[in-house]
Amino acid sequence: MKNSTKSVGQTANQRSVQGMAAHTRPVRWFDHLAHLVVVAALVGAAVIGLFGESAATSEQGVASPTAAPVAPVPVAREVPVPTPIARPEGPRSVGELQPKDASPSVREIVSEGLPSLDAGSDGIVRVALWGDSLAYEAEDFFVGVFGGHDVVVETGTMGGTALCDFVPHIEAQLAQAEYDLVVLAFSGNALTPCMLDAAGNSLLGAAHTDAYADALDAVLTIARRSGTHVQLAAGPIGPAPSPEADRLEGLYRRVSIFNDDVTFVDTDVAFSTDGEWTETLPCLPFENAELGCEGGEIIVRAPDGVHFCPGSGPAINGVTDRCSRWSSGAFRYAADLAQPALDALVA
Repeated sequence: MKNSTKSVGQTANQRSVQGMAAHTRPVRWFDHLAHLVVVAALVGAAVIGLFGESAATSEQGVASPTAAPVAPVPVAREVPVPTPIARPEGPRSVGELQPKDASPSVREIVSEGLPSLDAGSDGIVRVALWGDSLAYEAEDFFVGVFGGHDVVVETGTMGGTALCDFVPHIEAQLAQAEYDLVVLAFSGNALTPCMLDAAGNSLLGAAHTDAYADALDAVLTIARRSGTHVQLAAGPIGPAPSPEADRLEGLYRRVSIFNDDVTFVDTDVAFSTDGEWTETLPCLPFENAELGCEGGEIIVRAPDGVHFCPGSGPAINGVTDRCSRWSSGAFRYAADLAQPALDALVA
């Protein structure tokens, strides 16, 4: 087993407001709790130690909706290794699969999990997480949950960004190394130039979905050159409905259903009670009073209802402060994003 190393090159340490509040769905938090308990058991005290390390840093940045974002820089970490993933024949184009409506029949379909995941031709299992501010809040935990496996985990996140901002970066990274899994956690921001119309306004409705579909089509074309599996995740359920969020999740689900090299992760399940947004959820087994558990409940969403950090300040142009306390919501989101890969790792 390799020694654990960590090389940090943070993406400008920015976080974003997920410009979308999500929908509701009749699912219960305890349907998903078993996965979180498993992850918590694997991480244990190491996760709490990770929180202590990350809490020592507090920074703030602003993502301007009129300025091009700084190119994201991956955070590469080697954690103690686990197969090239089976690829489909004749993959479908994202353009063929854009939902005209966020129909319940589409949104209720859940794609199958990942095939087996082990070392490719380079002898390394390499996983990347790229995304917006929710991914930024969760990235340290995402790396931490792979601590019991020999996996190289890279992260590159930036607040306020959309998938179209990352296409050049993803192309460059996949040309340099062999990735077995790429996790894309973009919840629908429309603040940066590639998500603005000619008048400088954020894209809405079908134009918003089309922009994400075009970017996703580009990423899948890039990923298929090297046989990289892609996992998609929208933002978890929000306090108010959003047509854009519903359409985007519908797109992600459709693409995963019709393409064997794409998987969708439903993050709503771990963040809702009876399908409704909630600020608090039952504490995880290791969460005690010191971490914020009170009366068996713990805060999982920020005051803005979208982010995770309890008591955090307001977002500015899609960017929030670094969380200075334990964030149960960020941990749960990271567990959601990592669970398919953990299930697919070959011992």
